[in-house]
Amino acid sequence: MSEFFQLLAGLLFLGFLIAIVWLPAWWLAGRVDPDRSSSLIRLPFSAGLALTGYITGINLLGKLLDNSIHAVFVTVGLNLLVCVFLLYKKRAELGIAHLWAVRQLLLTVLLVAIVLSLPQWYQAVSGNRWDEVASSSIHLTAPNQFAEGMFPPRHNAFPDISIKYHYGFAILSGTVHWVTGISSNVSIDIVSTGLWLFTFLFTVFWLLQIGITKIAAIWGGFAVLLGGGLSWLYLPWLQIYKGFQKVPSQSLLTHSYDIESSWVSNLLTVMRSQNIYLRNADGDIFPLPFDIAISYQQHAVALGLALTLVAAYVFWLWQSKKEVAPRLLILSIFCFGLIFLGHAVFGAMASISAALVLLMLWLRRPSKVRFVQGAVFTLGVTILAFGHGGMMSTGPEYGAGTLLKLRDG
Repeated sequence: MSEFFQLLAGLLFLGFLIAIVWLPAWWLAGRVDPDRSSSLIRLPFSAGLALTGYITGINLLGKLLDNSIHAVFVTVGLNLLVCVFLLYKKRAELGIAHLWAVRQLLLTVLLVAIVLSLPQWYQAVSGNRWDEVASSSIHLTAPNQFAEGMFPPRHNAFPDISIKYHYGFAILSGTVHWVTGISSNVSIDIVSTGLWLFTFLFTVFWLLQIGITKIAAIWGGFAVLLGGGLSWLYLPWLQIYKGFQKVPSQSLLTHSYDIESSWVSNLLTVMRSQNIYLRNADGDIFPLPFDIAISYQQHAVALGLALTLVAAYVFWLWQSKKEVAPRLLILSIFCFGLIFLGHAVFGAMASISAALVLLMLWLRRPSKVRFVQGAVFTLGVTILAFGHGGMMSTGPEYGAGTLLKLRDG
């Protein structure tokens, strides 16, 4: 029973910390986007800003102080001071009561998100996935390192070297592990499922914001996370436990289109075919062939997708302003610069895409203001991305020639 109360106390404290980090972000969301301060999108937008601010604070302060726990105390302490200021001086600007007025729609979409997250949640808790099972991976060890104050995360085989990896997810799972005492495995599953719900809600409320109907918006959120369909419902399971050499050959795991058969026959044959998507390193194979869902337990993908959504929304707000918006420019730099710590590929693709948009807008209507804004954005994101480190870390200890190389020789 004492363990239960310990867990309950840890979860309540975690909720308290989340509220402290979220309230300033809620206020900020209303200030940078006053036209939508009373709309539903403000809730996931504020959650995204809180996520961005927390990871940014922990990583930069953690590297400066060389201690993750000290970084948490400083970050949460600063947010607490802001909360006190807002409650005493800016309470009228918070507008939290608006959430009660839209509670029915909010709860409906949340319920749909929870139901649709069940397959992903089951995949999360049914075993160690992807990077969790690799001996060089830090997903299981980083939360323990975080709880012990070790920061940035160290490579398992070379504890004197900070891992060259997009470890943003480990900051979140490490926080859950440290605050609640829950194991690293369960902390990872809590964070990944939370990011799934966040991504779904953000997508739905953004689509609602731009005038899409409720049903279409919900299907939009569904498509983002389950874009490959529901083939996991009918594809047969294939379990192999004695290594990759026991996995059937490629020809038995795929289906070649038979031009002499009808498309219906080919479709049914595909449904009956075993698939080749690996579940973990012991050769166990599982039927989740759609892109996002199968990669979601490759945890950097979960955070990279969420941070990309937040950055894209901020960029959209920035570019929709007719006047110069320095606050949104600065916020865009912080959001895009952080994506690299969530997932370097998402960061590169999002930043390059944003830079190309800025370039095309400048070519269409050249102006000194557009040029300066584009240059500041590009330079700011570059500096911040390398400042965060992670996969962007540089130094002789990492060798040269590839992103993943650890050392020469």
